[in-house]
Amino acid sequence: MKMSKFQDLCANIRGEKLIPTGGVQLIVKATKSKVIAEVLSGSKVHYGPLGDSVGSPSVLTNQEPGSGRVVYFNLPIGNRYLEFGVLDYFRLINSAVQWAAKESAPIKLKNAPRTIALTAFMQPNMNRQVIHLVNSMRDEINQPIVKLNMCRGIKLITKTKKQPIRVVEAGKAELIGYLMEKN
Repeated sequence: MKMSKFQDLCANIRGEKLIPTGGVQLIVKATKSKVIAEVLSGSKVHYGPLGDSVGSPSVLTNQEPGSGRVVYFNLPIGNRYLEFGVLDYFRLINSAVQWAAKESAPIKLKNAPRTIALTAFMQPNMNRQVIHLVNSMRDEINQPIVKLNMCRGIKLITKTKKQPIRVVEAGKAELIGYLMEKN
């Protein structure tokens, strides 16, 4: 696919960059939506340059006044990211979420491998935030996980002054050590 120069969504991706996609993509027509990336025809020869646009968008955005924002991916972006680890897919998904939410993520990871998945949610009845870190993000069909490396030095950045109630490895009772820094 060929990225456009839409600054809000593609600021951390070089303008008009070509990003590999593959897979099945529907032919869609943008009516009121803004086209962020287009499907390109395939190369005439193996590893040759890609062809021209086929006239179908692969990433679109839409923003109706008072209705929020939408980013639509017309391609199998999740599987391609997990299979090939294309960094621009990560950047595009991250930018799309931040653009749609109109703010940056309230929780971030630093010094973590890309196999770490972060899930966070509030438990209002318990007045607490639960954060899960899972070290297994990969396409398990094409690339089965046979071994997980120990991760150390990961920083979890969140806006809170509360001390964690407990930090544990799932299924185990022993606590994991942590250090809470100011700011």
